[in-house]
Amino acid sequence: MITVTTALVEEKNPASTSSAGDGRTVIAAAKRGARALGIEFTPDLVELSRRNAARAGVTDKATFAKADLLESDLSAATVITMFLLPDINLKLRPQILGLKPGTRIVSNYFDMDTWRADETVAIADDCDIYCKAYLWIVPAKVEGSWELPQGELVLKQEFQQLWQTDFSQLAVEWDTSVPNCIKATCGTTNCETALM
Repeated sequence: MITVTTALVEEKNPASTSSAGDGRTVIAAAKRGARALGIEFTPDLVELSRRNAARAGVTDKATFAKADLLESDLSAATVITMFLLPDINLKLRPQILGLKPGTRIVSNYFDMDTWRADETVAIADDCDIYCKAYLWIVPAKVEGSWELPQGELVLKQEFQQLWQTDFSQLAVEWDTSVPNCIKATCGTTNCETALM
């Protein structure tokens, strides 16, 4: 999980990890240049994490808070790593879906039920337990009716999955290489529309 997480962290982007444990994921992100916040409910683990960050020389970038992650403000994060049980992932999911589109979520071993991961990585060699990581990218909310020059486009959305509910005016081709972009064919006219 650390490799997947730190590969996604861009320098100077804030990263958060929920349930910080001993701080290793936060410290790894900080060593790569990210400002990282670990949220942990257990006071002894918060103190352990702080000591570990001091030993690693990253206290200027790695911070730890004793807090309830379900009540914590995660809005500044661009990357969140989690190693939480499935029921806690599901309790946290609505808050995650409310984050800025493009925020990356990485979970070690446990998924988020019906929200399919955008990518799954499994480690087979020299790994006995917790050998799978999931990546989700928070989708933009685009469900609804969109007025385009060529007509109305009605979209239904479940997580990152979109489908067109009204085919009377536009035929839509989903362009997954460009975030939040669709290509619509309107009769003989082609148009690209960015939905933000």
